[in-house]
Amino acid sequence: MPLRVRLTLWYGTALALILIIFSSVLYVITARSLRDAVDQSLEETAAVAVRSLEERGFLPLIDETELMSQFPELARIDKFFQIFSPSGTITIRSPNVKQHEMPLSRQALEVASSGRTLFESAKYPKEPPLRLISVPIIYRGSLLYIVQVGTTMDSVEHTLNRLLLVLLVSMPVALAVSLAGGWFMAGRALRPVDAITLAAQRIAGGDLTQRLTAPASADEIGRLTNTFND
Repeated sequence: MPLRVRLTLWYGTALALILIIFSSVLYVITARSLRDAVDQSLEETAAVAVRSLEERGFLPLIDETELMSQFPELARIDKFFQIFSPSGTITIRSPNVKQHEMPLSRQALEVASSGRTLFESAKYPKEPPLRLISVPIIYRGSLLYIVQVGTTMDSVEHTLNRLLLVLLVSMPVALAVSLAGGWFMAGRALRPVDAITLAAQRIAGGDLTQRLTAPASADEIGRLTNTFND
């Protein structure tokens, strides 16, 4: 295999590894940042729901119509919410989840019973991925309600898919352009070696007056040329 081809292949392999590592890290960081932003938004929305209940003294909850009229803050959120009893039974759910069955998970119930908040991801048949936060409402040391707020991950999935498409398209293009540049640079770097080879062939044919044009740079090729001329 010619040296020029080997140099180009080595360069291309190293560059491909760098591009793969960079793209993977970029994708993972972007995915984590987007999910963290969703979690922060869910946490803020859940805080609004909990604050609405606390400010009104934890009045008995009858249905979502009464809840929305008593707690107008909940009508302005761009997500869905559910309120569960301490046993995990659904008490109220926002109208935009009426057509879905989204029970409280066992893990969310256990974590809420211990007074802690839980983030979790969920996927239901024929539904987009969901991100959920379950927040316990503790009153006089006892678990009174579990407020769950969720949102779809459609926008996050769409953004990540577009990023993946950009990476899958741009990586081969960047690699091809870089390989072309590497091929050109390798050929340019090896041109003096070709000249030395031709001169050696002429000398071997009897032309002892053959000399090489010394390059301006004093690199390895320049020293080889000067040695050859001497």
